[in-house]
Amino acid sequence: MNGLHFQFNSIFGKSLFKVSEFRFGDEQYIKGHDKAPPEGKVFVLKCRCGSNEWTDNGRTINEYECDGCGQFVTVLERKE
Repeated sequence: MNGLHFQFNSIFGKSLFKVSEFRFGDEQYIKGHDKAPPEGKVFVLKCRCGSNEWTDNGRTINEYECDGCGQFVTVLERKE
């Protein structure tokens, strides 16, 4: 699974999708990448605090909250 992926918790369980672009808070968007990870691994977007526990709290579409520090990130899914 090449590229950057995003994993989050929802009412349906854990979800994973490929990232097109993301931004923390109101900062500029950053493009995902297509790098190949080591075999058996996946590149996953983590919070700046180091946590990988994101929740879709329903505040706005495509926005997720870090369970570790409360930071918000907006993530756009890559459609291929």
